Amino acid sequence: MRRLLLVLAACTWNAIGSAQWLRDTTNQVSQYGSILAADNNLAALVKAVIQTEARWITEYPYCGAFQPPPESGFGLTRNPWAEGVTVNPPVDKRVVFECKYELDSLAAFLKLSRIYHNATKDFSFLNDSWLSAMSAILKVVDEQSQPTFDPNYNIVSYYNWTGGSGSPSPMVPNGGNGEPKGRTGMVGTSHRPSDDLVVFAYNIPANAMLSVELRHSADLLRSVDVLSDMAEDAERRARDIKQAITQHGVVDSMLTYETNGYGGAYFMDDANVPSLLSLPYLGFMDRHDPLYVRTRAAVLSARNPYYSRGVAFYGVGGPHVSPVDPWPMSLISAIYGTDDDQEILQHLYTVVNSTAGLGLMHESVNIHEPKRYSRSWFAWANSYFSEMILDLAERKPHLILNSSSFADARGTVLGNGWMAAQQKKASETAAASDSSADLKPVAHGKPTKPVTKAGPGLPLKIGITVLSLVMIAITYRPFELFGLVKRVYDPSNSATGPAAVPSQPLDFSVHYKTPITEDTARKAAIVNAFKHAWRGYERDAWGYDNYHPISHKGSNLGDAEQGIGYMIVDVMDTLMIMADGAGGRDEELNEMRRRAAEWMETSLDFDNGGEVNTFEVRVNKLVVHGQAPDVDQDDH
Repeated sequence: MRRLLLVLAACTWNAIGSAQWLRDTTNQVSQYGSILAADNNLAALVKAVIQTEARWITEYPYCGAFQPPPESGFGLTRNPWAEGVTVNPPVDKRVVFECKYELDSLAAFLKLSRIYHNATKDFSFLNDSWLSAMSAILKVVDEQSQPTFDPNYNIVSYYNWTGGSGSPSPMVPNGGNGEPKGRTGMVGTSHRPSDDLVVFAYNIPANAMLSVELRHSADLLRSVDVLSDMAEDAERRARDIKQAITQHGVVDSMLTYETNGYGGAYFMDDANVPSLLSLPYLGFMDRHDPLYVRTRAAVLSARNPYYSRGVAFYGVGGPHVSPVDPWPMSLISAIYGTDDDQEILQHLYTVVNSTAGLGLMHESVNIHEPKRYSRSWFAWANSYFSEMILDLAERKPHLILNSSSFADARGTVLGNGWMAAQQKKASETAAASDSSADLKPVAHGKPTKPVTKAGPGLPLKIGITVLSLVMIAITYRPFELFGLVKRVYDPSNSATGPAAVPSQPLDFSVHYKTPITEDTARKAAIVNAFKHAWRGYERDAWGYDNYHPISHKGSNLGDAEQGIGYMIVDVMDTLMIMADGAGGRDEELNEMRRRAAEWMETSLDFDNGGEVNTFEVRVNKLVVHGQAPDVDQDDH
């Protein structure tokens, strides 16, 4: 089990590059928060990640990306971007992969700790290592709250990073100390969540996220009586930051993006979370707060220098790519920021039509040419999309779960909270119509009796989550099944952007003829969805790295004529798990597995003369090869 956890941890890092970023780890794990209590192995993995990160933060609290820990068995990774870069305090490159100081990375560690505790109610991670990390975080908060100059105009520097050399970030001004800042109560940072250099030190979204997580950490610490002093310190810092944002971060009745404590302010927004657009998602502001509503309107307009729109796409980008390459992630944040059904559907349809046929979220998409994008598979964006869908299932179920045949399952998926809300709506509707009928109105359908049993909410939520991830990871087909492959962007409609979406809500149950109520039915539905997607790949694109089901064609990574088994190797572990789960009795799965293993033995060849993305190879080839022995004893 220990080895398997380490392999899974490696997946976390390789999915985000050649090292483990604190921010990216939390963002990719957050979607699993609701099922940690139902999966002890997954919970153990998240706890192990927290403990590993605590060890790193204690020693290097200003750093955001780290090398594999020695116990993982993985070797060190050379980072050419960090060569020639001077960091103070100095770091050990055998431990630290990159030491850009990004305030949100520390907040991300606290968020992951909160997610784990809220789901499991386990306090055991609050050990000496975690408390040392928390002390280090509070020390950074204190140091970076200080102004640049002391009373005698000596520069006060606790951290600096020169940049330049091989690093894609530019030289940091003033000897690596950045632009001067005055005292405000906020916490300064040298880099943004996008890894880009700040203009002014006080990044409002990063401070907002830190304020939220410090407050939650204070609540957590108060539950352990001996830690009341640390809890009070965290609470005070959270309060000071929030007050400083209100006092220094509001300009022209809107939140600004960065400020310096001298009256300087820079209004923009970046797609990377934390962002101004994502403040409701972060828990800092209510989406109906007038200050947020005004800020959001400005962010999604020409007032934001990094907002753009064209014939292919629209949204918020950032300097990490270019001003005309917005990120789908920004539209996911926009969905979190509104309760308007039509706007939610507009953004949702636009996002799922932005994949250039691959069926996965990209990092960025060019507004003029939809097939120009960065990163064919951006794990952070896909995880964020998954979180958003689960959120819509809670607060807007009628938009994505609306089928009379799926009504019972919908109630089971969403649990008591959803059912209580629906029953309340039903009561209010009945009272308003002076009707005594015990019926629940359903949009675009006939009334049905309200769901009266809570049922086991977690198992079906797990099933739907796995189903979504399996299908999305394999092919573009799920979007086609869900009726989402219609072009809805209308460039001629400059006022609204995308044309009006279909009046019918998204029906995620279109292929289920009967309600899914038993575990066996849920398993069968997941397996059948997998088989449906895999048959199409075998039929149309066997051996190719990518599958385009609408055109029934395959393509390879890079410019190689022969693929490197990207699709087959990536899905091999899923085939193993599903075949074993059927006890070897499912002949079709056994054959699919046999054919995939045979292809790997006879046709897999990296010596094809083409160029491929090393990121993709690590994620989908090396990790799965390392994982396979823990899943299957066959030596393929």
